[in-house]
Amino acid sequence: MLEDKARNTPPEARFGDVYANYMLARDCYEVRKEFQTPYVTKQQFETAQAVTRRREQELLKQFSALSAQKDAIWERTKQNYLRGGPAIATSKYSEDVHALCRRVISTYTSDERQRGTQIKKDF
Repeated sequence: MLEDKARNTPPEARFGDVYANYMLARDCYEVRKEFQTPYVTKQQFETAQAVTRRREQELLKQFSALSAQKDAIWERTKQNYLRGGPAIATSKYSEDVHALCRRVISTYTSDERQRGTQIKKDF
C-alpha cells in the first residue's frame, strides 16, 4: 500500500519528502546533541544522513531528469519547512518532541535493518 502511494506521488514531492524528513531528523539531533538525554544520538543521525543520501540517489536513478533540479527542490523544501515555524523550538526536554523524534528516526533505522535483510550472496 505504501508502495502504491509512492508510485502515485509526483517525483518532485518524493524528493521533497526525503528532504523534509531529513531536516526534521537534523533538528531532532542538533537541538539536544550536547545534552545527556538527546532526542537523537550521533549514530542515529549518521544513519539518517546515509539513508537520505541513498534515498536521494535511488530517486535520481529513477528520475534522472530531476538531477539538475534537486538543489532547487531542496531550497523549496527548506523554505516550506522554515515557513511552518521550527518543529523543535527549544532545547528544553519534552516527551512529546522526543516521541516525534523517535518516530522520525525509526524510519531511518528500519530502512537500514530492511536493507540488511536484502543482502544477497553474489560471489
